[in-house]
Amino acid sequence: MPERTDQSPEQHSPAAEPVTYDALVDTIICPECSVAVGVRCTTRSGKPAREPHGRRFEALEQAAGITAHRATVRSQKPDAWWSNGVDRDAEAALLAAYAARLDAHTRAAKEQTDGRASDPTDHPAEQPDPVDVALRVLLDQPTYAARLALAMADTLDQDPAGPITYLGREHVMDRAADTALGHLPDVVSEESTRALYAALPSLLGDITRGEYALQLRAVAKEL
Repeated sequence: MPERTDQSPEQHSPAAEPVTYDALVDTIICPECSVAVGVRCTTRSGKPAREPHGRRFEALEQAAGITAHRATVRSQKPDAWWSNGVDRDAEAALLAAYAARLDAHTRAAKEQTDGRASDPTDHPAEQPDPVDVALRVLLDQPTYAARLALAMADTLDQDPAGPITYLGREHVMDRAADTALGHLPDVVSEESTRALYAALPSLLGDITRGEYALQLRAVAKEL
């Protein structure tokens, strides 16, 4: 019989997979349907939703610090309306850091449950609960549909005296969607666009791009 040994072949850790919105969205309580962490979103009739609600993705961005990061970028470059404060590399890093905080929190909770956490100095300082942080600030932030309306208004304000037509409005919405919603999953972008379409001001009468921008800003407050 061959001799047994305690030595085992060296194991190599696989490369870490990129952190995605879809992988983390259920770590947040959904503000739309109020389902708990880890539970799939539901429709108004109580059935499982095909995709997570858009406001759940917004809450995730709040918890990860992405919303605050965008606000900082926009405050530093107020004239850069076209950027919408989107820095995909920075946002990916924030999302990864959020995932790491959740993982550390889960490990610490498991140690306490197993009775192994004897010295509080063995663990890093407790971080604010990302779910609580997200829900506290979510109501003060515009929805994605509102952000799309504001991005359209910013575009129209570049030529406030010019006329606005149906075709022109479609072109402006396409450009605004690329900057305001381009980083989001398709289902969230489509849901937000439909919500804005339902609330778009009328184009009847002689109206300038600047006047229509004012109406869009008013609509954004209601979305």
